[in-house]
Amino acid sequence: MLVTGCRAPITSAAIERELPPVVRPDVEVTALTDLLVSVGLEWFVAIRPLELTQLDWLRSSIARVLKDERLDALALATGVQLRDVPELVLASYRIKSDDSAIAYVLRHHANPQLLERKFRERLTSDGERREFGHQLLGVWGRVGRALRGFVAIGPHVVSYQYGGERAHGPNRIALLYAEGRLAEVPPVSRNEVLARVDGALGAAPIKAFLLGPFEGPRARGAHGLLASATALGISLQPSDEKTLRVHIVLDGDYAGEDASRYLEDAWSDLATSDLGHLLGLGSPSSPIRIQAAADRLDLEVELDAAALTNGLAAATSDDVRDIMR
Repeated sequence: MLVTGCRAPITSAAIERELPPVVRPDVEVTALTDLLVSVGLEWFVAIRPLELTQLDWLRSSIARVLKDERLDALALATGVQLRDVPELVLASYRIKSDDSAIAYVLRHHANPQLLERKFRERLTSDGERREFGHQLLGVWGRVGRALRGFVAIGPHVVSYQYGGERAHGPNRIALLYAEGRLAEVPPVSRNEVLARVDGALGAAPIKAFLLGPFEGPRARGAHGLLASATALGISLQPSDEKTLRVHIVLDGDYAGEDASRYLEDAWSDLATSDLGHLLGLGSPSSPIRIQAAADRLDLEVELDAAALTNGLAAATSDDVRDIMR
């Protein structure tokens, strides 16, 4: 005997309930400079703090500059424990002749929700939060009258913005890069001039870059060498001899100039200045080495780590919390 029965039709909603949830991959950022645009960039500094704090011989010197109570106060205010940050970039942008913006981009191991909450707690007015897509979040507001911004890109990268504009500032640019909407605008990581300087400096854990052209009073810097420079790079590299190796690179057109002598004179002026005495530049651990080519100048010297960090500690502010206020 044939037995038939009735069964409700299977709907698409029922099928979706039975399917496992779709797990989207984390948003990954290959290089922090992939999120920064070179247009309007004045300078940026790239640091790998965790690498530096893991060097036993250097830890006490670093502690003279970044004291434990300062780092703990910073962690309490922001949720960021700087000792454990593997990578950060601090960049300055000229927005207008009388206005600038600072972007502080870092790779972290913290809870991104905690970092967002800490940021929102510091805002005093005009708070606004918006999700731009999968693992892309932006928060803006003011502390007093000054604009502050926070973006989270994926689970391990955040950017803080100080000053500038909300709609066109570095944090909004970072989100546009993360969304793939600025493919036609090369980021800092694909700037040809900065890439040349970065390659010349090598894999140092501390690097600073200034992007030309250098005009006006800045062009007279380094005995006039900056007038011909397209970019300037400086790195600090801990050496096996427990010194800090300073490497300065000037990228530009130096054909036909007595550039080596000008660069040596510029270093001598800096070393004998009040700041140079403070940082111990006048008593290097090795003689300076200068190499000159038609398109690049290099200066290398090794400095005593304790003297340099003691000078930095004396020259820097007593309250690091101001950086993230």
